[in-house]
Amino acid sequence: MGHGSKMFDEALENISKINVLFDRQFGPNVLHPVEIGRTAKGQLFLDARTRIFTSRLNDTQSKEIEIPNSIDPDNALQRFKGPGELELFYGPDNEVQYYERVQDGDGKR
Repeated sequence: MGHGSKMFDEALENISKINVLFDRQFGPNVLHPVEIGRTAKGQLFLDARTRIFTSRLNDTQSKEIEIPNSIDPDNALQRFKGPGELELFYGPDNEVQYYERVQDGDGKR
């Protein structure tokens, strides 16, 4: 199963169908749309991304939180968001928490 194979194309079509189900469940424009396109050679591709910011057009209530240095040590994202018609902000829906499973001295987790 690789890019350009029949199985890959079918998988992308199924992802698109699942996205339609999510839109019906949550309402249109709540989730970031799945974008499936074609390359210049006609092969399908999936444009998948994560949201670093939320638009005030989609969330008028949440409070902005500071972007952690571990994500943005040079403040590049902070500068990128800047002012604009989308009024982008980093809020609770954008925050990702990472956990690590560790073992104690006895080898227990």
